[in-house]
Amino acid sequence: MTNIIDIDFTIKQHGTGILQIYVNDNKPTFTFSDGSMHFGQIKEVNNLKIIFNKEDPSDTSSYAVIKDVSINNTDFTEFFKTLNYTVDQTQHPKTEKTIKNNCYFGYIGELTWEFTNNIIDVQAKESYNKKLTNNKELSLYEWTKNDKNYTPEDFIHYASWLIAKKEHEESIAYDPRLHLDKPNSYDEIKNRARLMYTGVYAPRDPAIEKLISSLTVEELRKQIDVNNFSITIKRWFEKSKLISILGVDTLQNLTFGNGVSDFIFSLINKSKKRFGILDNTYYYNFDMLDSKKSIDVVHPLECQEGETVLIEYPSPHYSTDELNDIIKKCISNKCYLAIDLTLLPITNQSIEIDLTPFNEIYFSMNKALPIDDLRSAIRFSKTKIHDHYSIMQQQRYYNRIGANLFLNFINNFDLDYVYNKHNGNIDNINITFDLTKTNLLWLSKSSNYKNPIDHMPSKHYNFNTLISISKLIENKDKFFW
Repeated sequence: MTNIIDIDFTIKQHGTGILQIYVNDNKPTFTFSDGSMHFGQIKEVNNLKIIFNKEDPSDTSSYAVIKDVSINNTDFTEFFKTLNYTVDQTQHPKTEKTIKNNCYFGYIGELTWEFTNNIIDVQAKESYNKKLTNNKELSLYEWTKNDKNYTPEDFIHYASWLIAKKEHEESIAYDPRLHLDKPNSYDEIKNRARLMYTGVYAPRDPAIEKLISSLTVEELRKQIDVNNFSITIKRWFEKSKLISILGVDTLQNLTFGNGVSDFIFSLINKSKKRFGILDNTYYYNFDMLDSKKSIDVVHPLECQEGETVLIEYPSPHYSTDELNDIIKKCISNKCYLAIDLTLLPITNQSIEIDLTPFNEIYFSMNKALPIDDLRSAIRFSKTKIHDHYSIMQQQRYYNRIGANLFLNFINNFDLDYVYNKHNGNIDNINITFDLTKTNLLWLSKSSNYKNPIDHMPSKHYNFNTLISISKLIENKDKFFW
């Protein structure tokens, strides 16, 4: 059951008509100039009262209209129209005493409605879908009150449309000019919903946003002491209770980059003949390798001494045991080994990884925290790599803002931060939507739901049964989950 956080009405009054709305005998928390009313501090059991009055009961030019009713950002307008309205028959003796209000108030009278928290879970689905059932895309969302008609697939589809509608409305509120050339809201919502469960990205986090907002450009422009940064992050790695990283003190030659992709592109550019990489990883690097006719892309186990192997660790398409076995064989083959640990902070399993055998190690928090636009990443390497990034760093030209942000994150948040914060919520979300956990926090699997987007923007990456649940996490307790 979802707690009601707020109720919003948008009204328009005409002539001498006055519409007064009370929730639990309280006036609106806020009343806005456009006729919007906001009610907060909602109880478990609530009473709503609407009173309409005007100077002359026979004046048909004096009336009021409720244009929109929203509870927890869920559209209740269609449902609200069905509530009974009691007409004051001393003022309108020839009118029926009880009528449907239809969100139009021309007769003097009042409406009362007692509601509890479960109104969100039952009626929200009905009101939203009645509004859009004319579209074929929404035939799936013709809800009834009978729970046996609900299936896990229905819920997961419905959630994507709810979130998409909310995000669409928020984007219009942020800047209506962005939508002047896009009058069809339905198409925009549909596109948002189709993309809702693709990608690997972090949900919004108020604590992270607060930290970023507290930092000044002056602070972030400061030069970084690379040696001190290296020591700090090594000690930070060692504090994790979920992840055991061996060989930390062997890490050296730290380089800052604008995302791990910078280091991978550098790795590709200096590789020769064959490049070992697993299927369904690094689709953008596969695309780059496609253009390099001098390099053959092969399975890591086909690589021999000196040939490059890149491992994504952990990976949603491979178990840790599978990856460890591949790594051991590549070590035996004396391959040039690189490992990308970008997904390590979003593991939901205990992991032990020995970094000693790797020639290059990449790490960022861009998948764990909502900071992918800030492009913070680091590389450790056994030997100094003479590429653009290390040479520019020697000249003190590097992404100082990203590096200082990275330092602030590791000084304020543990490596286990996202696991400790989200793991329990994710278990509840998986139960609600009948999903199965994967080895990564932001991804689950479904045997029922077929993602409308089979492929990422590349032929080399397929989501298969994976579902990105970041938006479900971000919107938990805002709708019916």
